[in-house]
Amino acid sequence: MSNSKHGSNRMEAAADQAVSSMSQAKEAVAQGAARAQEMATDTMHAAREQMDVARQRAGEYLEQGRERASELGHTIEKSVRDRPLMTLLAAAGVGCLLGILLTRRD
Repeated sequence: MSNSKHGSNRMEAAADQAVSSMSQAKEAVAQGAARAQEMATDTMHAAREQMDVARQRAGEYLEQGRERASELGHTIEKSVRDRPLMTLLAAAGVGCLLGILLTRRD
């Protein structure tokens, strides 16, 4: 009977060890999942920050482009008002040159 009792103790010890190992594995998986969630959250926050920076820069570049276009428009308007005949002749010359280039067929 002592042999039977000894065998039973071994089985109980093996079962306890299996339960303990399973518990440790569950804990390791839970910790890994929590860490993965934390990393995903950190990555998402970093991506949002980068998007905000990019959006701000794009807005700045757009505003600079608008300002330059407005300045160019004012410059052209001033040039036309200051020298209307020269502007008309330049526009006619560009039109003729484009007409020649576009209708040329070699």
